Amino acid sequence: MFRMELPPGVRTILSVLRVNGFRAYLVGGCVRDACMGLPPHDFDIATDASPREVTQAFRDFRVLETGIQHGTVTVLIDREPFEVTTFRIDGDYADHRHPKGVTFTSRIEDDLARRDFTVNAMAYDGETLVDPFGGQADAEARILRCVGEANLRFREDGLRILRALRFAAVLDFSIEPATAAAVHNNRELLRQIAVERLYAETRKLLCGVNAPAVMREYSDVMRVFLPGLSDAGLRAFERTDCDMILRLALLLMDTDAEAALRYLHADNKTIRAVCALHAAALPDGRHLLASLPPEQARRRIAFAAATGEIGEEEAAARFRELEAVLAQKPCLTLRDLAVNGRDLQAMGLSGTEIGRTLDMLLERVLSGTLENEREALLEAVRQTQ
Repeated sequence: MFRMELPPGVRTILSVLRVNGFRAYLVGGCVRDACMGLPPHDFDIATDASPREVTQAFRDFRVLETGIQHGTVTVLIDREPFEVTTFRIDGDYADHRHPKGVTFTSRIEDDLARRDFTVNAMAYDGETLVDPFGGQADAEARILRCVGEANLRFREDGLRILRALRFAAVLDFSIEPATAAAVHNNRELLRQIAVERLYAETRKLLCGVNAPAVMREYSDVMRVFLPGLSDAGLRAFERTDCDMILRLALLLMDTDAEAALRYLHADNKTIRAVCALHAAALPDGRHLLASLPPEQARRRIAFAAATGEIGEEEAAARFRELEAVLAQKPCLTLRDLAVNGRDLQAMGLSGTEIGRTLDMLLERVLSGTLENEREALLEAVRQTQ
């Protein structure tokens, strides 16, 4: 029999609603995760109470009307927020994304019938699991299946297409044949979805344990909004660990990565990190660390190994060299030099000559021909005068 451990705040909400004569259930991802033996999170509650009835029931608590037009209010229990939503039936989806309106209902089964996948269409009241579409069996078997007719579900909300791929990647699910076919057949609907939402789902997808298989099987879907994906990039992607920056760099290695990421409204930090992996050469450890921070330097080696630029043995040696250099806390930038511009100015240097000399000193330190010690550096300068 299904059992789920409930946090104190959730028990409080369920209890308050029941005391006031209403039915209340946990719904969505937390129930799915519990069915899979995973720690549940994001405890969303559905109830037959109207938003105003919920607000009245929790009059002794702080209540935020966060989405009251769609039946949702947020109740704060010991400063922790919990969304409480009235059972509802969605209206027509005019834009393949949002329903025109919602109709409140008294039946939890009606509420579950509007959801995307069977594993997300279960409800639990603390004692009994309501599972009209076989979500528990699908969760235990790690199968992703649309509620009802798959093509209709995706035409209602095109983002569900990418959510299906994200769930398959992150939860290591297989997508059942009818749902998989509908994903392929309706992929063009993604063109009507806000690019910010596409990027948010993609970021999560790329870090999934099953992401390589999903990307390989559904590359036609991803190319709807990432047309620059290449077969070589997809093959390289399969040879990496879960690192979102590295995987983005590989997928976009044969296209204008900056343009693709700006189209998706990616943040500047991500854009710089991805493009740096494309632009950076692969010198020895000291020079690599001089051009890239340690995390990026490790990614650059992994990038080279995944693309075949270097072999596995060389990659392992490069990683060892990198860690050995880092352990020495080396001089890698002009700021790390034991002398500075004022020291050179005191020796009679001026203007651009100071900059050129500092660059020369850093290069000699990086190459190992000069120790980063003040007197040694000053003597090297004197020898050039």
